[in-house]
Amino acid sequence: RNLELDPVEFRGAIRRIGIAGADGTLQWQDAPQAETAVYDDAFAPLWIAVECADGSFWETGCGDDLWRHRPQMEGNVPAATLTVSSEKVTLRRTLLALPEEMELERRPWRWEYWIAWSRPAAALPEKTADAAALPETAYRMDASGARQDAWCLLASPVRSRLRDLVRKASDDVVLTDLNPGCCCDASHTGRPNRKTLEHWDCGELLSYYLWASRRMRAKEKVFAIRIPAEKHPALAGALCGIREMEIF
Repeated sequence: RNLELDPVEFRGAIRRIGIAGADGTLQWQDAPQAETAVYDDAFAPLWIAVECADGSFWETGCGDDLWRHRPQMEGNVPAATLTVSSEKVTLRRTLLALPEEMELERRPWRWEYWIAWSRPAAALPEKTADAAALPETAYRMDASGARQDAWCLLASPVRSRLRDLVRKASDDVVLTDLNPGCCCDASHTGRPNRKTLEHWDCGELLSYYLWASRRMRAKEKVFAIRIPAEKHPALAGALCGIREMEIF
């Protein structure tokens, strides 16, 4: 009847905290000296960023399966809080808080998260991904059914295109046009019987980076992905060729 996930904590000399808004923009605020609640909502933010006094950045966020992080169940009263001080950031989440009389469907649950951190990196030559035409279903779709300009990295044609790019590469590859984003095309999640299902492709971006980095290292070449640092300060560092990243 009540399901809470383990809290996520960052400890250290915290300078400021960034919370991703509905449009994917980080809203920054300085860390208060004493522990203070800076976020209180039904569901956790898409991701949060933490800047430390030494200039390093840390980020953590929901995996691609947003519908699992935001369960829409009648009678459910979920909650997410974020508390911050100059020494610690703590994210707590209650995903399920259900009434006693509610009958539950038997099903497995799983949640994915990612964490990234950054350090300065040397400049590398940049390259855009192959822009040759892909089918309409390769592009992100919003809740109204309209297609967007950007690829959804979970779409099968996109996954194939990006992996072929690395397999055929004979020089360093630094991609500049693969920013993570949200999509509602259910076919990208392997559920073609559903018309819409909210997801985002940040987890797939990280998986692709790790796979591509291993393949390029075997060729003694560099692989990196450039994304805007103002949106993802830690991911921007973690994907630029620094091999210090874990996916949980």
